[in-house]
Amino acid sequence: MTGLLARVARALVNTLARVLDMFRLGSAALGHRRIPELSSAEVRRNGRVLESAVPEPVAGTRTAYARLDAPDRVPPGGVFELRVGLAESPGHGVTSPNPLSVPDTEFTLTVTVSADGFEVLGGSPIRTIAVGPDDPYAYDVIRLRAIDDASLAPARSILAVFAIEDRTIGIATRSVLVGDGPTPAEPARPDADWVLPTDPGTRPDLELVVAPGNDAYGPRRLFWYFRSPHATVGDGRFVAADLPVTVATTVRQLMTGVEDRSSGVDLPYYLRGVGRRIADAVPDQVWRALKAAADAVEGPPSVLLATADPYIPWELARVPQPWCDGDPPLLGAQTVIGRWPYLAHGRSPAPAPDLELDSMAVVFGKYSDKENLEEAAQEAAQLCAHYAAQPVDARMSDILRCLDGTPRADVLHLAVHGNFDPTGLRDGIYLVDGNYLSPVSVEGVEASPVRLAFLNACQLAQGREVFGVYAGIAFALLNIGAEAVVAPLWKVDDGAARELVGGFYPALFTGIRSPASILREIRCRSVESSPAATSLAYVYFGHPLLTVNWTRTGDRCGAESPASAAVPP
Repeated sequence: MTGLLARVARALVNTLARVLDMFRLGSAALGHRRIPELSSAEVRRNGRVLESAVPEPVAGTRTAYARLDAPDRVPPGGVFELRVGLAESPGHGVTSPNPLSVPDTEFTLTVTVSADGFEVLGGSPIRTIAVGPDDPYAYDVIRLRAIDDASLAPARSILAVFAIEDRTIGIATRSVLVGDGPTPAEPARPDADWVLPTDPGTRPDLELVVAPGNDAYGPRRLFWYFRSPHATVGDGRFVAADLPVTVATTVRQLMTGVEDRSSGVDLPYYLRGVGRRIADAVPDQVWRALKAAADAVEGPPSVLLATADPYIPWELARVPQPWCDGDPPLLGAQTVIGRWPYLAHGRSPAPAPDLELDSMAVVFGKYSDKENLEEAAQEAAQLCAHYAAQPVDARMSDILRCLDGTPRADVLHLAVHGNFDPTGLRDGIYLVDGNYLSPVSVEGVEASPVRLAFLNACQLAQGREVFGVYAGIAFALLNIGAEAVVAPLWKVDDGAARELVGGFYPALFTGIRSPASILREIRCRSVESSPAATSLAYVYFGHPLLTVNWTRTGDRCGAESPASAAVPP
């Protein structure tokens, strides 16, 4: 789990940074796949681009640290001072990105604070601070009162975004304990942290961060933040949106409802209802920002969604006022969207904007007669033929060896059965011997050469929380090094899934289309013409503008016909 925390934390902070930066300007049935530019300050680790612990200052800049000073503990209703600005050294109790690079001349620092569970007294949570040679570590003071409310968690996070001229330069968080209980531990300081992409050529049109509130019993509130490179989108700030206490259970029920209506007349109506419920959780300010971004590009905007919740399929949200006429009024069809995990108490790297890939493995196998996937076998054979994919039997040892690098593959495709179990008992990839490959076992790989994964197995995009952290197969793969993951939320039709894959890789490997843009096109298909609403089932984790350079020419992985090549016995 350490790998995910280090990585998702980096993605979280990275994505959060980018999102926050923008707020400176978001059983088994036959035929179904389910069973009952680098600076000198950057280095590569396990194939990932990371920022070193102490970046080397460049000409005209200096190094400073994020200041977020507060007492460790306050009584309920207690008033205290929060000091925000710059510091000469790392602050006690502060979790922050690596040291900030700031000008060595005069400049204005803007700090935006989100303090759920605290009342801001006599001022704004957004502070502008004059910094210069005479006062290089300037700060301002915000007075806060700890709200006395049993529905709020005792350990409450305060988050601050640091920006210069509308450009986010860092994020910091710290915990303040309200009332009794153990004092929050001093945060670990990893030797590498997050990277905030600055290349305007790969920055999305809109970045959204969805952060959790400080609720005691589950996610009752989410806080949205946005930023954009387009001036017309405007500045964002944290906006709260209430959710049902049982949001995780409710979403699972909705996904089950889709599966139960896979061939029903009311499926399109049910999906509209699902979309309306999800849309109700999106603040109006976010919808306006999305519309402004679409107007700025005169088409579907690219959106990076960094979200703390592992449950909600925001891609299915029904857009109140669609901006792309003729396309379905769903967020996933009106935008080119990629999501990314956001950790409330960690760091994670930003998703990669480009990948160079040259090897593929495909996992499939022969199940029992009732569970066998004939379409999946053809799917696997086609990948072997066209991309020289190495066949991997759908057995636990074979898959884990492949994730470890034997055979080496930077693209992993799974054409198997999958299952999501909220209890975690029968959760993961269903294997030919009747066992399940658990997300926990996948995380045990720690570092994998796989960079792109397509999980063409039912429900493997669904997630849950374990100890407050993302859990699930998709998240496990992100944790061990994958930069892009595609997976379905519900049971998909086997034939429709094979057809989808048949068009996905040829489009992706042109080096022009991103997974997000391909899935958007797929979501624009009629639900009525897509068995089991397969066209809407797939979720993409990764950079919305990701480009893939496939450098290997295909050859057959055996002499068999495409319909039977290298099918495991």
